[in-house]
Amino acid sequence: MLNTDNVGRRVMNLYIGSGLAITALMILAGLMMRAAQANWMPLSTGSFYALLTLHGAGMIVALALCGMGGLWRLMRRHADLSTAPAVVTYGLTMLGVAAVLVATLGGGFAGLYTFLYPLPFHGTWPGWATGLFLIGILLVNFGWMIWCLQMLGAVMRTYGGLRGALAWDFVWHPQAFRDAGRHAPPPEAFPALVAGLDGLLAGMDCMLLGIALLTHWIDPRVRIDPLWAKNLTYFFAHTFANLIIYMLAAFIYVGLSYATRRKYHTSVVFVIAWWSSLVFILTNYSHHLYMDFVQPRPLQYLGELSSYLTAVPVTTVTIFTALLLVWRSGMRWTLGSIFMYSGLIGWVVGGIGAEIDASVPFNLHLHNTLWVPAHFHTYLLGGCLLFVVGWVFLLIESRSARHTSALLRWVVSVLTFGGMAVFLMGFYCGGAFGVPRRYAVEPPPGPLTAKFATIGAIVMCAGFLIACGEGFRLRLGRRAIPSPRDDGETSGGRCVMNHVATGRRAVIAGGAAGALIMFSGILAPLLSHTMTTISVHHLLHAGMAAGAGILALALATGLKKRDRERVGWIIPAVLAPAVGLLLMWPSEYAYLMMHPWLHVCDHLGIALAGFLAVFSAQAYVRGLGWPMLILMVAMDAMAAGGYGVSPGLVSLAPPHPQAQVAPSILGKKVQPLSLLARGAHLYLTLGCSGCHSVNGSRRIGPTWKNLAGYPQTFADGKTRIANDKFLKNAILFPDRLHLKGFPRGVMPDTYRAMLAGARHPRELRLRAIIVYINSLSNRGSPSRRPSPNVPEK
Repeated sequence: MLNTDNVGRRVMNLYIGSGLAITALMILAGLMMRAAQANWMPLSTGSFYALLTLHGAGMIVALALCGMGGLWRLMRRHADLSTAPAVVTYGLTMLGVAAVLVATLGGGFAGLYTFLYPLPFHGTWPGWATGLFLIGILLVNFGWMIWCLQMLGAVMRTYGGLRGALAWDFVWHPQAFRDAGRHAPPPEAFPALVAGLDGLLAGMDCMLLGIALLTHWIDPRVRIDPLWAKNLTYFFAHTFANLIIYMLAAFIYVGLSYATRRKYHTSVVFVIAWWSSLVFILTNYSHHLYMDFVQPRPLQYLGELSSYLTAVPVTTVTIFTALLLVWRSGMRWTLGSIFMYSGLIGWVVGGIGAEIDASVPFNLHLHNTLWVPAHFHTYLLGGCLLFVVGWVFLLIESRSARHTSALLRWVVSVLTFGGMAVFLMGFYCGGAFGVPRRYAVEPPPGPLTAKFATIGAIVMCAGFLIACGEGFRLRLGRRAIPSPRDDGETSGGRCVMNHVATGRRAVIAGGAAGALIMFSGILAPLLSHTMTTISVHHLLHAGMAAGAGILALALATGLKKRDRERVGWIIPAVLAPAVGLLLMWPSEYAYLMMHPWLHVCDHLGIALAGFLAVFSAQAYVRGLGWPMLILMVAMDAMAAGGYGVSPGLVSLAPPHPQAQVAPSILGKKVQPLSLLARGAHLYLTLGCSGCHSVNGSRRIGPTWKNLAGYPQTFADGKTRIANDKFLKNAILFPDRLHLKGFPRGVMPDTYRAMLAGARHPRELRLRAIIVYINSLSNRGSPSRRPSPNVPEK
């Protein structure tokens, strides 16, 4: 079925073999959890949730590996793909899998595979397990982004840039397209394009979220907005999981074509359907957040609408065309074709379950019940896994002189699909009865449905084991391939990229504009000493990255045009944005603001990271710099929403009545602010909330609730009353006051320059913070509590 490219075949076998091995282990883990819920196997609660975390993350990564390896191999038939990026991707992914394995089974991390903030940081597991899990996810994501860049670069290089890969002229200018002797990309090129483009966007999202969580793990002063993190989490997780089956659609296009001796053809309807999927995959994630009352309402409408529209291109093009391909084709029903065809059924059933859950009236009852894992188990197990197994069998059968008997095909089909149906119905029935998901011990009728599901899973595994044995038997009967190329494999309509010459003036103007924007941002600390908010800092960095990227594109026009990929550039293209995010470490802004030249160096590093990311992408494949520029600037700008940024004052307002004044948040124009209102605002914007609570809860530093006026015990056993002088010294000279029970050296001494000294002769900001601390204590100094409407003096 494929040509005799031994290197490409080995890479594909490595990916798919590893993916199926991990899948088998995750199925075993799932079987153990269902048996525990059925009360048939003893499993502690902590072990259950750690296993659940591993199962969810491992299953998705395993099936993604299968899709990545197979699609890479298929695109290698049409494009010159180097094996080096594929090997690096595989290595990073397996390192990430190992890290997640150690974090969950060794460290007991049970923050679930969605690692939804702030859950990973508030568990009974050790802190190193949280960090190792996050590092593992980031390693997997780095590998994923390298793969996406290679796929996107392959289709752009082979079919004439992004316009050619989208078959834009094929749809809108068909006559001129044919007259030029051009051919539309083959069907399997569109999954590569969508996975590469949407996957790169999801990867940037995961990079931002992962580094934000990792910096919070290292430095808890870095605050994160929970709603911001939740949206990024579900955007990445839903998009990544969705792209698995879209990658595996390429298996359908090639596999069923081989089995039926018919071909999929690229048509106008086919192309437009994939354009639609390109958008819908990115916009339907918010149906997971219907129950979040603070979620912006437009996103809720978009989530439901997009969820319905997603099914249209899938059913009307891929599935319907596949059914027509099989209809009266005389296809021989081997195990490969049976698994492949049955995967279409699982895709439809899982999709219907998802559409039901995405409907708001049903979601009110099905939200967080077993119905949710029911539809994505159907999607992954009954769709994705069957496509992969069918693909493997088709490959084996195409080179085997042996055949599978009809009896064995019936046995495998009945056991596999019958057991799978019973297993999945345990989830669907449990969800319909309102059994909650993610419960180690389920309320009735959860244990009963778990019993049926466990039996079904055992039967299904027996069917897969028999099929596995038959696969080895068929492989031992391999026959020689008659020729290096067969099955009509061609270059798939490959065309030479038509590069449009860029005018010299436009290049110079673009480079000059980019340099001006970049250097303005780099030198900004020397021009202004005002302490700006973290969000403004992030937006400034996004602007710098935009300028650096434009300059990089201008300079990259001088690179020599090549038809082959320049592999050495792909690694810096992926790692440079991550370095830029690390240089945007929010808790260091206060220190950098007091050291302008060091701040300039930090900005220079951020600009260089942006320049390197765009230049490397453009040098890797001509035309790839523009998508990288847009995605990187969007990522940096998104950081302003929650990376080191606490939620609004309303959600964190302290209980004191006078401290509820927040004119800038509530929209009231009350100026100037009182000292108390300003102190409440500074508590959030200066990062104080990262270490000090206002409700009595313990953090790295002492709580501000009932701090003022109360005796404080030092590490040497002495005590002092926390009066105004004590509070002032604690803020300006934190190393001089070492309180018992709290670590020393955590609080930076940079607040001295930010709140007092020559630049702040009246110390209004310092007084405001002390007033606010007094307002949180029933022993606070009454003289320091002005009315909210009394202006500063």
